[in-house]
Amino acid sequence: MQMSLTVLNDFVYNTTLTNKTDICKIKFQRFLHKCVVKLFFVYTIITFADKVREANGCVLIHCLAGISRSATIAIAYVMHVLGMTSDEAYRSVFKLQV
Repeated sequence: MQMSLTVLNDFVYNTTLTNKTDICKIKFQRFLHKCVVKLFFVYTIITFADKVREANGCVLIHCLAGISRSATIAIAYVMHVLGMTSDEAYRSVFKLQV
């Protein structure tokens, strides 16, 4: 089976899948790419929120579904600003939930 795989920065690797190891490598590369993209997204939001906070502004964090993405960003920001663990930040944000 012949397969093309796009990994970070649009590098394309043509890989012949011959065994489970090749398949695992490809799945890991896809997973790693998703993690890098998500971390960059979170870093961008935290940087933006820091700049707004320095200017004495406010940031509203929300997502379309309102399930967990906005809470995740809020928890990440609390961890960044207050140096809390994920559990401490989760409890802190949960208490403030409207």
